Amino acid sequence: MGKKTAIVLAVIAAVLLAFILVFEQHTLSSGELQERQGRLLQSFVRPRVSRLEVQRHGTKMVLERDRPVGDDEVGHWKMSAPVRTKVDEDAVDALLGELEWAEARRTLEDITPADRRRFRLDRPRVRAWYTVAGTRVPIAIGGEDPRGEGVYVQLDDPTRVFVVGKNVFEALDHDAAHFRSKRLFAEGGLSRGRAISLRGPEGEWRATKRDQRWWIDAPTSGLASQSKIEDVLRAAGDLDAARFVEESPRDLARYGLARPLRDVQIEIEPERARSGHDAGAAPARATTARLRVGAPCQGHPGERYAIAGASGPVVCVAESGLTELGTGVDELREKRLVVARSEDVSRFAIAQGARRVELRRDGDAWKWSATIDGRRSEGDADGAAVEDWLRNIGEVRAGQFLPADDATLRAHGLAQPRMVLTIEGEDRPREEVRIGTVAPSVAQQPSAPAAETPSGAFARRGDEAAVLEVSARAIAALVRASPVLFRNRRVTDDDEDAVQALTIRRGATTEELTKQDDAWRIRAPIAAPADASRTRALARQIARIEAVRFVSDQPEPAHGLAAPRMIVTARLASGTRTLRIGARADGGAYAQLDGQAGVFIVPPALSDDISTPLVDPDVMSTDAEQVAALAIQRGAQRVEIRRQGDAFRTPTGASASAAIVERVATLHAIATSGYGPPSPAQGLAAPRARISITRTEGAPEPHTYDVLIGAKEGEGSDARVHVRRSDLAVGLLIAADEAQAFLDYQP
Repeated sequence: MGKKTAIVLAVIAAVLLAFILVFEQHTLSSGELQERQGRLLQSFVRPRVSRLEVQRHGTKMVLERDRPVGDDEVGHWKMSAPVRTKVDEDAVDALLGELEWAEARRTLEDITPADRRRFRLDRPRVRAWYTVAGTRVPIAIGGEDPRGEGVYVQLDDPTRVFVVGKNVFEALDHDAAHFRSKRLFAEGGLSRGRAISLRGPEGEWRATKRDQRWWIDAPTSGLASQSKIEDVLRAAGDLDAARFVEESPRDLARYGLARPLRDVQIEIEPERARSGHDAGAAPARATTARLRVGAPCQGHPGERYAIAGASGPVVCVAESGLTELGTGVDELREKRLVVARSEDVSRFAIAQGARRVELRRDGDAWKWSATIDGRRSEGDADGAAVEDWLRNIGEVRAGQFLPADDATLRAHGLAQPRMVLTIEGEDRPREEVRIGTVAPSVAQQPSAPAAETPSGAFARRGDEAAVLEVSARAIAALVRASPVLFRNRRVTDDDEDAVQALTIRRGATTEELTKQDDAWRIRAPIAAPADASRTRALARQIARIEAVRFVSDQPEPAHGLAAPRMIVTARLASGTRTLRIGARADGGAYAQLDGQAGVFIVPPALSDDISTPLVDPDVMSTDAEQVAALAIQRGAQRVEIRRQGDAFRTPTGASASAAIVERVATLHAIATSGYGPPSPAQGLAAPRARISITRTEGAPEPHTYDVLIGAKEGEGSDARVHVRRSDLAVGLLIAADEAQAFLDYQP
């Protein structure tokens, strides 16, 4: 076949293909028609419908489908009359669905002009036309069927009328506003904003996006809160018209829009600028979206007039959707010292003079490396400790902002910062934070609540034109060039059963406990049974010490470890272990283990719970079966009760209540106050009552003992009473109502 013949055949094929495409656009296939059998609109093949016209109350609305876009085979609908605008996709979809699935409930043949008048089809309530495959098909909707089955509908045959459900009429019986898009700005368009200005009652501010971050340009300079900016953009982008007021307004002043309550202008980055553009093509230009909000809408409480763009339309919007557009510049400022999310961080470093510690993510784990005084070391970091550190540094907030002029930088130690923190992550800007002055008077108050020390340290983010005043205590705890901060928080790892003896020194008092046959007893300063649950918990925590966090590689004065509040020494099968517990801190108390570097925080369960004697809280009780006699002395009054068989009687033979004996059996301390002689405030030198208990033969020693009831402290349900056993030099407290039973008892 020659070249000329091949060309001729190619041309014929192209012409034939074009003819087929044009022909198919203007015809419906037998298969498409077959699928529509039984439907009211048999030619309404939805993917092929290209135009829909609706006329009601003298106004016509026209919807047109544009050409298919990409892989979308059905294209997009738009409104071309009475205005050219985008459509509400859901509203149009609902209308098309009603027309597509409409069915005739009855069919009336041989319709006369008189019938048409009777059915109100001579002057239809709604007229509509749809265009499919080049053919324009009419729909006329008249009055309601008297049987209540629906409404009368006529298509292109004047002699035939159908009765269809009212839903078809209701779907068409809407004005153009129902079908037009209510969204004031293109879907997702404002998310590409690169500059924004906002003027309102709160003042005026401007911000721009640079290097993936938002920055405030006026009325001050500084880093903006990414989330706050996104809230503003989202609020503007999500605004919908509650109603359309005027299409092409000539007098904006009547709506309060000439001098708007709020005026928002957003410069939008063009799509091509974001994705790259063809070589030789003119660069895409940025566009500006403008929103003005004016006076309250007349007759519609909770709505305000608004206009998007330069020419309208004027609409009413809900005031509830304008809340974020009231963001003032103070709210807009980024108050976080570090803005990176922990999951986005892949590397960070703390540098302080000749010390530098670097952490880097290695898959799901973290590694540390340190250079301290010229010596380099490295190791595995505790993942939980690293994540906690990142979370805690992310929670540090600025209490106030100062201008970053030379005088301020010098005054707050930022001209030559004491330390520098850098944070990096994949596909995100590098952060640098310089730390200057940390007020010692604030940083060295480890037990003060955060709310009491909101400031006292000064920092600067990169070259930002602002100095941040933040919590000195938080900075002092977090920003240290020491790998100990990221150590494994499991300090020791033994079994509870390995602990055989415990010695606890609290000031000048030393408490010694030993375990025999799984039972703990106090050997000094008194001989008494120990509180089983508290002692086992202590043994368990000493065997396996779990730090809340590490804070320093060496003790500092603020840690209180030079003169610790408590020293716990445990004798284990493997040797002796000594834990020193110092000042209180956030989440527990400072502590250090002898023979190991590093100061850490132990939880309150370990520090606070052992600050008082570990005496058995039931040390004052005697089982009712073992009570031989009971005497209650209250001043000059003495009540004596003795066992006689299974009953208790007074010396006169009167029957005594068994309830008071049960009180002895259930005497339970709710706290201990300390070893040694009682203080005057405890009221035990002249007790309000003395309970003398005599035990039966064979009962545990001692055979007799007294319980002294002293002063009350606290009120209501928190009230407690000081008590102690006469033979044990340890203070105890019981519930006030338990003590009152002995004070009020009458035989």
